[in-house]
Amino acid sequence: MEYRIDIEQIEFYAVIGILPKERSIAQKVLAHATLWYDYSDKGYIDYAKAAWLIKTNIQQKKFKLLEEALLDTLHLLHKNFPAIKKGTLRITKPQILSDATPSVSLTLKFD
Repeated sequence: MEYRIDIEQIEFYAVIGILPKERSIAQKVLAHATLWYDYSDKGYIDYAKAAWLIKTNIQQKKFKLLEEALLDTLHLLHKNFPAIKKGTLRITKPQILSDATPSVSLTLKFD
């Protein structure tokens, strides 16, 4: 059976972006993950660990582009949880624009 787990509104501060102000001060980031997986006694998803991996990976690597952060983080999740068959990750930067909330997402299928 295939299951889906949603981990929403992982909130943290990180240096992410290409603008000078984005490189000098950590900004509020929200991450949202949807992971499809095959459940077994060895193949469950520890959602606390998954949320921690997302947060710490983005914080530590200080990505310039959201696209790079999404790709790298989804591969990291799959490496830690091989039961993941497909994953969607969305990163939102709620404070970067005064009149809009931008986000970028990526969906990957793993064989």
